[in-house]
Amino acid sequence: MYYNLIGLSTQMQSEPVKGIFMQKKRIETVAFDFGRVLAMWDKDSQCKKFAKLSPLTAADIHKALTISPLGKMHDAGKLSALDFFAKAIEAAKLPQEMTFEEFSAIWRDIFSDNVGIERVLDQMDPKVKKIVVSNTDPIHFSAIKELPVMKKFFSDPKQLVLSYEVGA
Repeated sequence: MYYNLIGLSTQMQSEPVKGIFMQKKRIETVAFDFGRVLAMWDKDSQCKKFAKLSPLTAADIHKALTISPLGKMHDAGKLSALDFFAKAIEAAKLPQEMTFEEFSAIWRDIFSDNVGIERVLDQMDPKVKKIVVSNTDPIHFSAIKELPVMKKFFSDPKQLVLSYEVGA
């Protein structure tokens, strides 16, 4: 018998105890959210960097690129990275001569380690399957996959549920 409990997949096992059977739960899978669990992120820093290149404020850029339909479409995989870049240049009033590489370098530069999470992951039973669920886009994920915690514990693509890949 399988069931899910807030990111935990468990299997019921029967164990004989003094002539009777008792139910024992064994955790089989743990799902981790990426942001602010496996690593930290700071989108304000990227918006401030873009604001230095734009007549818009960092707050206006945040609205235009992150919480707008444009940002949501990118996270859901409805816009390619290049299409998002082209639309982001216009929406954030960034310089028309800005290259995709320059844009991506700023867009990607928001992640930092979550101190202590590797210790938690190291202490988990190695038989427990670990997966990552993340609302992200392909440009951000190109940085996410390079983080030490991701390389060490989540290098198998089968461990990843990414919004831009599943259309969420």
